[in-house]
Amino acid sequence: MDIDDDIISSFTSKIPGYPFPARRCVVCNVVCTAMTSTPIDLMKLVHGFDIKYNPQRFAAVVCRLLNPRITILMFESGKIVITGGKVIEEAFYAMALYKELLIKQTGISNVCFEDCREQNLVASVSIGGYIDITAMHDEHGLNAQLNPTI
Repeated sequence: MDIDDDIISSFTSKIPGYPFPARRCVVCNVVCTAMTSTPIDLMKLVHGFDIKYNPQRFAAVVCRLLNPRITILMFESGKIVITGGKVIEEAFYAMALYKELLIKQTGISNVCFEDCREQNLVASVSIGGYIDITAMHDEHGLNAQLNPTI
């Protein structure tokens, strides 16, 4: 994934030694959501599997996959949230596993996912140098907030 050079240069143009060596953007997390075609009995999902469910603490079943490292939150309404993947295909793979689990545990044979979409993508990039965030805030203060105590 390439970062727009105009955006980078607007923040780094005053830094001595810029341009720095090549940048590499790395996707850290992909968050996707979907809805099942029917509400889910969460208690049926928990039985016989290593799935966490404590309805007094959190309203969703939490299922963690090890490979790929993905967490699936399953709500009684049928909404699912998939987080932790590095690419969207991992989220779709997790949805397929979840569908198998639903069919096996609840007996619902016509499970289908609706409104599947990517909600968020988190990435990091190293520009190989220093960014003066105070100067950046001074220049773009109307469009940015800075709290140096955090």
